[in-house]
Amino acid sequence: MLHSYVLEFLSVAQRTAISSYDMAGLGDSKEADRVAVEVMRNALNEVNATINVMIGEGERDCAPMLHVGEVLGKGGPLLDLAVDPLEGTDVCASFMDGSLVVLGFGKPGSIISAPDVYMEKIYTPYDCDISFDNTVAENLKKIASAKGVKGPEELVVVILKRERNQKLITEVRDVGARVQLVTDGDISAIVSMVIGNAGDAYMGSGGAPEGVLSAIAVRNLGGRMVGRLLFKNGEQRERARKIGITDFERSYSHDELIRQDAILILTGVTEGKLLGGVKKGSSKHPAYCESLVILPGSFSKVCSTIHIGK
Repeated sequence: MLHSYVLEFLSVAQRTAISSYDMAGLGDSKEADRVAVEVMRNALNEVNATINVMIGEGERDCAPMLHVGEVLGKGGPLLDLAVDPLEGTDVCASFMDGSLVVLGFGKPGSIISAPDVYMEKIYTPYDCDISFDNTVAENLKKIASAKGVKGPEELVVVILKRERNQKLITEVRDVGARVQLVTDGDISAIVSMVIGNAGDAYMGSGGAPEGVLSAIAVRNLGGRMVGRLLFKNGEQRERARKIGITDFERSYSHDELIRQDAILILTGVTEGKLLGGVKKGSSKHPAYCESLVILPGSFSKVCSTIHIGK
């Protein structure tokens, strides 16, 4: 049943990406986010399903958002939805590389509902017992063993370049591993590893919506991921409590974040290592965009030309 919705949701992602591209380089990240949210909401309301938003994005930075609990679509079979309408809003506003439209959907009960707070994450493409109960050194030694190399000094760990991750960056380097810093886009960093590109682990804190969306790729294609929600105040805990989260210290595996089959779709907005960006000529010419569709057990790259307004 899920496969029959791929083209409809792919169209949603493509339409959102093309509209977001119009905001690239204009320097207004909030407006870029607002446009992405508005176009995505309108496009989702044309899908032949009843869509329940389980993961929205925007509360963390007071940006426009699709709200958790919002119901969209024309009616029909029930589906859960997780979205990041514009991953890398600052990236898009600055016309830098790597902004994406990301959405994931599954049957009811497949996607955990979580507030837009930070999430601490560990991901590795190798089959090993990573855990927040382990030290950084212990996790990296397990990953090195699973990779079949001598030790952490032969690993590359990807970390989001943020002040909150600085202690982790130091600890990883102290163990001897190399650190690859990314300025934005932890979804693309994890998905790149999932599909076989460079990197041995992703560590650090980023957005919870990005963590849940990334977990779809991990569940579908392999590897190990754990995530833990980070709450900085009582207001965030209360928001979590309202959607059923009461254990604020719990660690979730990717199979607990995504509990049944789900499908992940990513479409490039600006050029990136994972996907090319939108290419748009005059109104008489079609727009070009690139997408990844990640299904249980396989993924496909889709290159599309789309006539604007159709």
